[in-house]
Amino acid sequence: MVLTTQQQKDVKDIIRESFNDKLILSTLAHTVANLVIDKLDEKWNSLNEKIDIVEAELNVLREENVILREQLNHFDQQRRRKCIRLLGMEEQKGEDLSSVVKKTFCEKLKLQRGDVQIDLCHRVGSDTMRKRPIIVHFSSLQSRNTVFKNKSKLKGTKLVIAEDLTKYNYSLLKRVMERIGGRDVWTSNGKIYAKFGSGKMLIRSDVDLVKLGGGRLESVVAGGSTGSGE
Repeated sequence: MVLTTQQQKDVKDIIRESFNDKLILSTLAHTVANLVIDKLDEKWNSLNEKIDIVEAELNVLREENVILREQLNHFDQQRRRKCIRLLGMEEQKGEDLSSVVKKTFCEKLKLQRGDVQIDLCHRVGSDTMRKRPIIVHFSSLQSRNTVFKNKSKLKGTKLVIAEDLTKYNYSLLKRVMERIGGRDVWTSNGKIYAKFGSGKMLIRSDVDLVKLGGGRLESVVAGGSTGSGE
């Protein structure tokens, strides 16, 4: 349908008069504003729903990441279960570490040569360090445990036997010792324990460390220290 010239003029006059009418103009503005607000609300709600979904997915990923890190740390620690660290031994040029370490353990710990079954030894750390730590790899878990259980016999010497902890466990151990002191903290089979009253607490993470510092323990094990605790 094509409007005549007069019809077109009449439509224009109606529109012009409508815009000159304040009530109509106000109603039109209010209607347009409501439409815009409704549309913005719709988009805002849709955006919030998407944000909630993303946040939920991120929380799941964070939890999975924590579990994965714990599992990797556990496997790494298990891989070290036949190892210990020997600290404080002087370095000698061209040293035969395995022979020197075995002789030291037999003499200082009062053990038989058959008790000390070593596969290999190697130092770790920068070449500029003095008395770099030695990682001792034992042939059997029994031999490793025999040496570790007798480590107190090194008291009064410059030598120290410690567990070969993962980077995470070693960092956690240092934080526990800083909080409550080294005398009430020990490790056994790669696990960190702290004394609390007449019991002990297994420290798995900083969450347990907070509980320990706050005096609220949910993981207290009755009885005194066992294993390598001293």
